[in-house]
Amino acid sequence: MLITCTDGGQGDGVGGVKPEATGHNPGVVAAQRSAELDRAAAALGVSEVIKLGYPDSGMPRVSAGAISSVAGRTVFSRLALGPLVKQMVELMRLYRPAVLLTYPPDGMSGHPDHIRVHDIVAAAHRIIVAETPADHGTAPRMYYTALSRSRLEDAARMARQVYGDGAWVPPAELAVDDSSITTVVDVEAFWEHKLKALSAHASQGDAAVLHKIFSVPARQARRRVEEFVRAFPPPVPNAPTVIEHDLFGTDRR
Repeated sequence: MLITCTDGGQGDGVGGVKPEATGHNPGVVAAQRSAELDRAAAALGVSEVIKLGYPDSGMPRVSAGAISSVAGRTVFSRLALGPLVKQMVELMRLYRPAVLLTYPPDGMSGHPDHIRVHDIVAAAHRIIVAETPADHGTAPRMYYTALSRSRLEDAARMARQVYGDGAWVPPAELAVDDSSITTVVDVEAFWEHKLKALSAHASQGDAAVLHKIFSVPARQARRRVEEFVRAFPPPVPNAPTVIEHDLFGTDRR
C-alpha cells in the first residue's frame, strides 16, 4: 500500500507551466496528478493508495510566501508535526506493515515535503517500536530510498552514451556513498512495470526525463536494481558489511 501526504498541486501544470506562472492552477494540477498516481499505482500492483491531500509546499522559490501558504492554506511542510505523527501512528496501527519505505532525512532531493514525510514517518515508527513488546512480534523494518554514487555515475554515462552529451542526468547531490547502501534488490523482472508507472506521470517533466534515462536498452544498462539504506533495525556498528537482497531481511550475502 502507498500513503501520499500532499495533493501535488505545486507540480507542473498543463504544457509544463510552473507554479506561480500565468495559467498554473493548483486545483487542476492536483486533480490531474491524483489520476496519474492511480494509474502509476495500478502499473506497480499497489493494491491501496491513501491520499491525505495536504497542500503541496512546492520547492522554495524567490517569493517568500511560496512555501508558507498556497491559496490561503498552510502548506504541508509548515503544519504542526504532532497531529501529523499521530495520524501516521494510527495508520501504522491499522495496517501493521512489515516494512516501511520512506525518504532519507534530507528528503533525497531537498524538497521540504519530502523532508517532512521523513520526519513524520521516523517519529511514528519510533512510537510503534516503543509499543511493540518483544514477545508479541516485531516492529516494522524501515528503509530509506537511496541511490549510490557509483550507480548515479553509471546512469549518467549510459544516458550520455545513448542520448548525447547534453542528456539530463540526476544531480550528484541525490547520491550517497556506496558504503552507505545496505540493501540492493534486483528488479529486472519488474522494469517494464516501473517504466509504465513513470509514463503515467505524464504531466511532470522530471518523470518524462527519468523515463527516458531508464529506457536505456537492457544490453547497454547494468543490472537493474533498487537501492536502500536500512534505518531499522540499524546495522551493527563495526560489523562486516553484509548486503541484503530483499526488504524482509531473509536474503543476506
